[in-house]
Amino acid sequence: MSIAYPFGLFNKKILKLTQFEGYEFGTGNKKLKETGSEKLQTLRFNVYLLDTLKNLKNKLDGKVSEARKLRLINFFANGTVLVNSQILNRRFYAFKSGRT
Repeated sequence: MSIAYPFGLFNKKILKLTQFEGYEFGTGNKKLKETGSEKLQTLRFNVYLLDTLKNLKNKLDGKVSEARKLRLINFFANGTVLVNSQILNRRFYAFKSGRT
């Protein structure tokens, strides 16, 4: 069984939990040092609709600029999660109070 960590992010606690739950492989955007769980830390990179062949080559070559761009995209993706949760909370409370 395998897992792709949301936004490619994880830490030692997440690695321990995934091992405990029986996952054998995991993919993310980084590797932690000296954890003994390399199979749960397989590196991945995201491919976007707007990526050019040059972008893909840079990602495969491990260029620093692509890693920075990915961190920036993930940072703003976290905002999307927060906004969506706020929208769901408002809808839930509106429904609960009868203001649908």
